[in-house]
Amino acid sequence: TYPLLVNFGATGSAGVNNYIWTFGDSNTGTGTSPSNTYLGPGGYQVVVMAYNDIPGCAVYDTLYILVVEEATIALPNVFTPNADAINDGFSATISGVQEISIQMFNRWGNLIYSGKQAGLASAPADVVLWDGKAKSGNVAEDGVYYYVISAIGYDQKEYPMQGFVHLITTPQQ
Repeated sequence: TYPLLVNFGATGSAGVNNYIWTFGDSNTGTGTSPSNTYLGPGGYQVVVMAYNDIPGCAVYDTLYILVVEEATIALPNVFTPNADAINDGFSATISGVQEISIQMFNRWGNLIYSGKQAGLASAPADVVLWDGKAKSGNVAEDGVYYYVISAIGYDQKEYPMQGFVHLITTPQQ
């Protein structure tokens, strides 16, 4: 997660006494133990150049820093799978999530749906987790349903969630 402070270190053979660093974010440093703070998510290529008193006789080393954001998941508490193209799916607004799975249960505790989506981009997106259909393929009855969600973020953390969502297919008067 960011901001991310990274402390670097380098050692060289006898006679190597100069170290120049580029941190991949327009910042630079010198010495054997510089640090850099990465302010945003992204991939950063870090290069250290080490040399003795003759800069033309240098060695280089490269490493990569990946800064990811903490995952976020926002869920509604009601949806209307009535084919009017408005709020038809139980959708999550996600960011920083690479994989998400869901199990839906009816009020008697019976599993009526399970699904999984993997390979999601880390950018913010709306992802339909459930279309409101039961195992039969028909839209489930109006009512309250219990969900269990497990998500894996790009930060490699697990984000479990559980709660209730209200499914409404009939128009409210």
